[in-house]
Amino acid sequence: MSRHIKWHLIMIIGIAALIVTGLPGCGGGGDQVADTGSVAGVIQYYRDGTALESIKVTVGGKSAYSDSNGNFTITGIAPGSDQAVTITPPDWLEMPPADPMLVDVTADQTTTLSETIVLVDAYELPEPWTESES
Repeated sequence: MSRHIKWHLIMIIGIAALIVTGLPGCGGGGDQVADTGSVAGVIQYYRDGTALESIKVTVGGKSAYSDSNGNFTITGIAPGSDQAVTITPPDWLEMPPADPMLVDVTADQTTTLSETIVLVDAYELPEPWTESES
């Protein structure tokens, strides 16, 4: 066998070994487990409960948009307690004034928000969100 053929054979065997074992650092290794969690919820319009689509929701630096049923699921969130839920509505909607919405994220689990996120018309706060006189 010529030296040239031997070199090619060694290269082919080496490449095959890399493919079979997975390329390190390229996501090929099956033992690389990301310990992250997810947050799910629903967004509706306060007047009639209509589902709101395409509303951006962010938790732990990860974002997702609500679907046509108002549902969203954010994946890949680092576990932690009291992580802020941030809503980015279109200009015509806003979140009513309230305490910050916080959620606990657990690795390998989906935390479903206990309450529906309700958005109101911008600049028009309905009851019970009108500010009380002091």
